[in-house]
Amino acid sequence: MNKSLNCVEWKHGSLDQSNQLVAGGNGGALYLLTRNVMTVADPNQGDFDHELATPQAHSDHIRDLKICPSLFTEDVLLASAGDDKKIAIWIWKSEGLELHQTIEVGRAITRLAWNLTGKYLFAASADGPLSFVLDKEAQTLSLVNN
Repeated sequence: MNKSLNCVEWKHGSLDQSNQLVAGGNGGALYLLTRNVMTVADPNQGDFDHELATPQAHSDHIRDLKICPSLFTEDVLLASAGDDKKIAIWIWKSEGLELHQTIEVGRAITRLAWNLTGKYLFAASADGPLSFVLDKEAQTLSLVNN
């Protein structure tokens, strides 16, 4: 893969998912990468096949992405954010990423962090922090403070 990337995140879960990750790059693209270990004798070796997951996910550089360590949902939720002043929430399904929610936050986001239970998302920016609470039923974020 010969792309400019800013962040990567492994998909956790079953063994077959341990060979998948998502990467965020310049220009707002997200890439899904799958490690091909089935044809390699040594499971610690192998190349990553990649595909462009969301060419229009963000309109500017993606600076961070984090998988929600949710203890109350079976879906894998992913948050992405960057220079376009948006946070996107994705549901990572076996067939790929599905955009679930986009939040305009009015400032470029440099880092994201979920709390241990996945109920709260913290976003950092040069203009100050933001925190959100996740509604476990609707799987949507709401701003707590800005």
